[in-house]
Amino acid sequence: MISSLFSNLFLVLVIGLFGCTSGPVPFKSGKDQCDHCKMVISDVRFAAQIETQKGKIFKFDDMRCMVDYANGGKIKKTDIKNYYVTDFMNKKNILNCKDAFYYASADFKSPMNGNIAAFATQSDVKKVAPTFSGKEMKWSEILK
Repeated sequence: MISSLFSNLFLVLVIGLFGCTSGPVPFKSGKDQCDHCKMVISDVRFAAQIETQKGKIFKFDDMRCMVDYANGGKIKKTDIKNYYVTDFMNKKNILNCKDAFYYASADFKSPMNGNIAAFATQSDVKKVAPTFSGKEMKWSEILK
């Protein structure tokens, strides 16, 4: 009986430890809601996420909402583990903000008019530049 109890307890602990995920989670377009402005996330190309040190994910419909949320005191900077953004060229690809390349253009018309898109590579930025007039940006500039 005690052996069975320990076996069950061990199983629960193993599932709990390995069942926890870290990192970004996929967006559910039309279902997920922005944690800042409460709008439904409809254009995933501009969606973003904050991951806390404890693994909680906050989702945003635009990088502008994510930055406003982070800078607005709703979450402590020390509680933030990572910032993530969607790759404009492949909306299933979620990038760590530190590794992404950015391009700002009013022509993007993102949900909250942040109008900044993230890209996995510098060459992807060069591909959109002729189509969308704008400028390249760095993550440190966006986070201000």
